[in-house]
Amino acid sequence: MTYVSEFFHAFATDDLKEQALRRANKFLSFARAIEERQNEYVVRATAFLEWIDDSLNKFTDLEFGTTLEEAKEALTYFRDYVVTQKPPQLGEFFDIMALLAEIQTELKINNRPAYVPPQGLTPVDLDAALQGLDKIEEAYATAARANRFQYVNKIESGISDEQLAEFKNSFNHFDSNSNGFLNAVEFRAALMVVNVPFRDDAAFNKVYQKNSANEEGVSLDGYIQFMTHLAADKDTAEQVKESFQTLAGGHMDHITEAQLSVFAPDDRDFIIQHAEQNQDGSYNFAAFVDARYHAE
Repeated sequence: MTYVSEFFHAFATDDLKEQALRRANKFLSFARAIEERQNEYVVRATAFLEWIDDSLNKFTDLEFGTTLEEAKEALTYFRDYVVTQKPPQLGEFFDIMALLAEIQTELKINNRPAYVPPQGLTPVDLDAALQGLDKIEEAYATAARANRFQYVNKIESGISDEQLAEFKNSFNHFDSNSNGFLNAVEFRAALMVVNVPFRDDAAFNKVYQKNSANEEGVSLDGYIQFMTHLAADKDTAEQVKESFQTLAGGHMDHITEAQLSVFAPDDRDFIIQHAEQNQDGSYNFAAFVDARYHAE
């Protein structure tokens, strides 16, 4: 009996040790698995914040450019970023948050204290960084679009160096006495060459007086300014009416159907359909244009 008793005592002791080891291993396995997942969270959260910092630097340092090509490239870069670069990172952000939620859930159901991420890597920190990036992106996109729009407008309505050179050559050609001014005769001759019509002398004199620098006449700067006004496409009611006036042979507000023949058929028909017709059969282009612009 003594032998049997000692045998069972030894067996029970070994069983308790195995049970203790199993429990300890289970504890260590859980602790190591949780730590691995916590380390994974730190690594991935750190990489995500590094991507945000890198993106912030790019949007801060990038120039919009001073040419149309550069302006387009700035928008192309942003489109590529929005379409191809950011979506995977947003997916990573949600996966990181899901990983943290899983860690906290496993800790809670296993009666362990909640995981506290390192300072700067909390969900609040990551969310704030992402919101900060969103604001920078919005500011960049707005500025990039505005830059391209302004540049395109400048190209469409501006005066090229070649045109400026032509204006200067024209001025020098008609400045017959080379005194740096165009008198009334010289100024009118210059405008006749570029087909600027005037209804009568009074209309011409009004333009001449408006652009004259002094009693000697129109200076080079005044001439260039006037020609630029004629050549530049400002898309204003005043300029469009001036264009119609030119096509109407200098008339201030009406154009005949014969004079409308310079337009393409569809455009001519559109004017006839929408412009008010005068008693003499002409069309009031001034009212027609004004109705399509905001009051200045």
